[in-house]
Amino acid sequence: MMTTQAAFFDHLSYAGRHVVVTGAASGIGEATARLLESLGAEVHALDRVPSSVGHDHQADLRDPASIERAIAEIGGPIHALFNSAGVGTEVTAAELLLVNFVGTRHVVDNVVPLMPPGSAIVTVSSSAGARWREHVDDVRPLVETSGFAAGKAWTDAAAAHGMPANEANFLSRFALHLYTVAKAQQLAARGIRVNTVSAFATLTPMFASFLARVSDEVGASISGLGGRRGLPEEQAYALAFINSDAAGYINGTDLLVDGGNIAAQDFGEAVNLPPVTQPRR
Repeated sequence: MMTTQAAFFDHLSYAGRHVVVTGAASGIGEATARLLESLGAEVHALDRVPSSVGHDHQADLRDPASIERAIAEIGGPIHALFNSAGVGTEVTAAELLLVNFVGTRHVVDNVVPLMPPGSAIVTVSSSAGARWREHVDDVRPLVETSGFAAGKAWTDAAAAHGMPANEANFLSRFALHLYTVAKAQQLAARGIRVNTVSAFATLTPMFASFLARVSDEVGASISGLGGRRGLPEEQAYALAFINSDAAGYINGTDLLVDGGNIAAQDFGEAVNLPPVTQPRR
């Protein structure tokens, strides 16, 4: 029993590992960086603004040169990448797509060459992307662009055709999920895993900004089952797990950390099922 328990906790350890966390200055990224430090990792924090945790490297996901410079500054090996940086509907459709997908992809492209076998990548998405399978044809042209410049050209064209920020938000999440599935297959031979974690109603500065832009009625309706909202630390626990050796057979998938939001949407009628009764004798 004790041996099994010790082995499990050993597999959750990040001792001796070099990790990169984007968006590490606040919210989920900051909580994840702090957790990883407590688990023994050497944390390299990437953000547009200075981070109070780990080794600070300034990078703007809208600027490919800053991404390349930051990753070169860190050097290898990099054992785990946590893509937590992102923006919401407070920005334009073009900027939202550029940061959430194109910039994130550019981070991955620059980190992967520095990753040894056994490494892992996880990207924070949103339950807004849960139905990505229904939108593969919509996002395939963006996912199939090659490089930052081509990706930016696609996002600029989409915005020029009048795409609203809300639609771009969903599209960026769909693209991240399709990209993750494809990238997991491409990198499997190198022993690198790629997954997403989909958050919802988590008490971060971005979520607070969103609530300030919507009506009180809409804001009050956004929560998990039972009306609870999540904490950044609860997302961090899931992220640390999925990139750890304890999750070594989890690849190319999405972990919903949404308080039951999607379950309620898809199976809301379950509340009307009779209670579980004692089995007949």
